[in-house]
Amino acid sequence: MMKFKSSMFFLLFIIWMFSINAGYTQQGGPKEFDRQQNSRQKSIEFFQENEKDSLINWQERIMLHIDKTVVSGEAPLFFKAYLVTGPKRIRFSASNVLILELVDDEGKILTTQYHKIESGTSQGAFIIPKGLKSESFLLRAYTRWMQNYGKSNFFTKRLFLSEIDEKGDSSYAENISFHPEGGELLNGLTNRMVIRATTRNNRPADLIGKIVNEKGGFSTPISQYDKGLFSVLFKPEPGEIYKLKTSDGRSFALPESANEGFSLGVNNLNPSKLTVHIESVNTSENHEFFLKGEMSGVVYFNEKLTLAESPLKRDILKKDMPTGILRISLLDNEKEWASRFVRVVGKNKLDIKVVPLAGNRELNEVAFKVSVKGSDGDPLSIELSLGVRDFSGKSEPEDFDSWEEAKRLGQPNIYDRNERFLNDLRLLTLNEGTSSFDLKRFPANIKFPFQKGLELYGHAYDLNNNLLKNTKIQVIAGSEDDFVVKEVNTDANGILRLIDLQFVGETQFIFRTSGDDTKSRLVKFKPIETSFANTAEVVEEVKPKKKRVIEPSHWQPIDSTGLIELDEVKVNDKRIPKKSTNSIYGVEPSRAVYQNPEKPKTIPQLFLNIPGVQVTGLGGLNPRINLPKAAGRGPVLWVLDGQPLTQPTSLVEIMNTISSADVERIEILFGPLAAVYGTRAAGGAILVYTRTGNTDYIARKEAQLTFQGFHESSDFDVYREELAKKSKRRKKEELTLYWNPNLKTDENGEAVVRFRSLIEVEKIEVKASTITENGKIGRARAVF
Repeated sequence: MMKFKSSMFFLLFIIWMFSINAGYTQQGGPKEFDRQQNSRQKSIEFFQENEKDSLINWQERIMLHIDKTVVSGEAPLFFKAYLVTGPKRIRFSASNVLILELVDDEGKILTTQYHKIESGTSQGAFIIPKGLKSESFLLRAYTRWMQNYGKSNFFTKRLFLSEIDEKGDSSYAENISFHPEGGELLNGLTNRMVIRATTRNNRPADLIGKIVNEKGGFSTPISQYDKGLFSVLFKPEPGEIYKLKTSDGRSFALPESANEGFSLGVNNLNPSKLTVHIESVNTSENHEFFLKGEMSGVVYFNEKLTLAESPLKRDILKKDMPTGILRISLLDNEKEWASRFVRVVGKNKLDIKVVPLAGNRELNEVAFKVSVKGSDGDPLSIELSLGVRDFSGKSEPEDFDSWEEAKRLGQPNIYDRNERFLNDLRLLTLNEGTSSFDLKRFPANIKFPFQKGLELYGHAYDLNNNLLKNTKIQVIAGSEDDFVVKEVNTDANGILRLIDLQFVGETQFIFRTSGDDTKSRLVKFKPIETSFANTAEVVEEVKPKKKRVIEPSHWQPIDSTGLIELDEVKVNDKRIPKKSTNSIYGVEPSRAVYQNPEKPKTIPQLFLNIPGVQVTGLGGLNPRINLPKAAGRGPVLWVLDGQPLTQPTSLVEIMNTISSADVERIEILFGPLAAVYGTRAAGGAILVYTRTGNTDYIARKEAQLTFQGFHESSDFDVYREELAKKSKRRKKEELTLYWNPNLKTDENGEAVVRFRSLIEVEKIEVKASTITENGKIGRARAVF
């Protein structure tokens, strides 16, 4: 019964959040949301007391599976993103836009891509820019809603350039950091300290060294657990200064040790429980303390302790915890004394195994089987993302083979135990890639709303550079897959705001308004690329760069007074608007007529000069045209400057849209020539072109811009075909042998993968990841 109530509560909460989101995304910023929030307050008291509860219960997180971490400026980085929401970590997201950024070590964003989120997942290929000068970067993934929680909650992963020469001193440790367990070193106690070493380009570095004191007589070596990851146990003494002395004679000062405090050690090797060790130095034994464990805003234990005895040991069961990062802290009523993170593999974990199969070595065939079982041992038919890369010449930790042997013999899973230990060591260093689960304090209120589509903001001008305030603007936008006509009002500051754009790839935008001639009708749009803090200030016109592609706008709180969003009209077609007046697709028309710019005729009169076209009502208020050749064949499609118009479109509507003096020519397409427009032009197509090249004419490009929509990712199979044409050296540089973001297991929970490698490989690495709709998490890695 309790589980039923909990499920119903979460379902009602989702419905309530969607009701907020539906109104929220149509408004200009947080002020409008605050108004809506206040109006709903009485009806939602059951769900929350303030916005902070919403931020806790609706927090989004991202797990990003990428095909490699060593990249080049030519090969795409393939990815699969899983988004989970709330304490229950359901694979679901109210956000529809995934933002991917490549960031250098100075925090500069080098490139940004936007990808659609559907059913809590997103997939595609991230293109690494050419000509990068740095040697490593951070790949950052987040949604706009996640910005409410700060950048520390974004998913980040460090990438390295394959072009970097790793000879000579490339493994030389230049950056060394120290991370005591619990937060600080304590005199008189045995402390565990994790050491992280990286090269100048942030690659894991080799290091040999020992901890020594200045007075001499003390020396203890550090132990390596992974590339660039080291640990040491030692007991500092009061008044002593300690250093790390490396084998090449360098010295690095350790953090200063404290005379008062608590050590907080955690043993995470047991799959069913955590063992916490607490030891105190110079603290009140009868003081009241609390041992707290928190994940995703949910407190899983908060035990009152009286540290009368030291050391103190506590076992914490994992059975009620989900998979994720648990923050364990020791605190009293005044301060937090110690804290650390551990990775918990909880009750929502899936059991994924990868088993090699026999392949044809002469054909470089790779084969293996993937099997998936739930926590109850039953096979599951689910979808996984899976990547395979060349692992020849690379080494595993020394005892990798023994771990695999232990698994085959059914002995305790030493491999998993070691992975848990390594993961916890990495968490102590706050490694990139784990920060997406970092538990920072939640903000006090909602600042960034959910994002349903891309957005574009800018100032609207006429061709005399006058700002168009409170003016209705007609926006015509078209790409290969979509076509939209909108009418949007600018606000009192001349700002035009377009929201929920769903275009994929580059899209041409045309801006118009009402007027008697072309010059007064065209609208120049200047995107706002800075903060909205000074939106009242009129920005001076900057002439658009040639072939400039405008990126989507970053959302900022703005006053949307005067903004009107009208219903969209969408028409599917495979046509991008042209900037020239060449015939579409280079097709010679069936019929054509040209306007005389010196003695222009009306549009109905122009049709009179086209053979096979009948004009009725000439001189009246409602003239019409008829194409006898189209009779019985289907509809006739109107196309204006390459843009298909909504059906049905009448001659009067064309006359009201453009001036007859602006017409350059009219073309008629019949039969196969009109087939480029599909069944909507089964009876033919009427193409109207306006002037663009006359020196007395205002260039239409003044009212056009190219907008970068959602990234149009290449398919791995297509990329593999292109890679097959390259040299063996280039193929070897591309580490990814196989990528499938949507591998499906059958009713037995199994999927067999077979493919032919483009290069000879001695050893491969297979990685599989998934998060199911109900929040079950699974990861697997195998090397064979």
